[in-house]
Amino acid sequence: MKSCASGFKFKSRRASRKARRVSRKVRKSLRKASRKIRKVSRKLSRKVRKSLRKASRKIRRASRKASKKALRASRKSRRASKKASRKARKSRRKSRRASRKASRKARKSRRKSRRASKKASRKASRKARKSRRKSRRASKKASRKASRKSRRASRKASRKSKAKRVSKAECVDLYIYGKTASERKKYGNRDAPPYSANAAGCQGIYLVGNDGKGYKSVENAKGIFVWKKV
Repeated sequence: MKSCASGFKFKSRRASRKARRVSRKVRKSLRKASRKIRKVSRKLSRKVRKSLRKASRKIRRASRKASKKALRASRKSRRASKKASRKARKSRRKSRRASRKASRKARKSRRKSRRASKKASRKASRKARKSRRKSRRASKKASRKASRKSRRASRKASRKSKAKRVSKAECVDLYIYGKTASERKKYGNRDAPPYSANAAGCQGIYLVGNDGKGYKSVENAKGIFVWKKV
């Protein structure tokens, strides 16, 4: 805290400097006026001296009042600047909060969209897997049905044929006319047709296998005929 010649105290340096300048100017003007008054008072009588003293007192009072007014104006300006700075701070805080809220909302919406897209992709993949499983099961069922039908048809045809003794030269269903039980099991459980591909009647023939797929007897490098898928 600093004090002026008039006895008032100032909070800031700028206000104290302004008050000092004002007080200096007032002092100078008072000194000049007092000098003039002294010169004139010497010449004039006592009554004139009294009137001059009164005038000097009035001038001092006016100077004090002017200094007080300047101090009040400086204080008002300080208060107004403080209020403006507070308002600016509040507006900045509000804008920051609004921007933070907007960014949070955008993040939440992004997370929701990502979760929704992930859920939709998972659902679509699950549906595709289910449809694939169903199609595989249906195809397996159809192939099994076709193989069963072919086996039944072959059995019926073999039953209708009256030839009991089979020669090696003929192309015969060995699942039915096999000599031993192991031979019948072997030709009935395999995927290829239940006929021997190397038999004279089955060489180069196209037949349906036990799995419902087409097979053809083809000669290999050793000269033996073997069933191969077509």
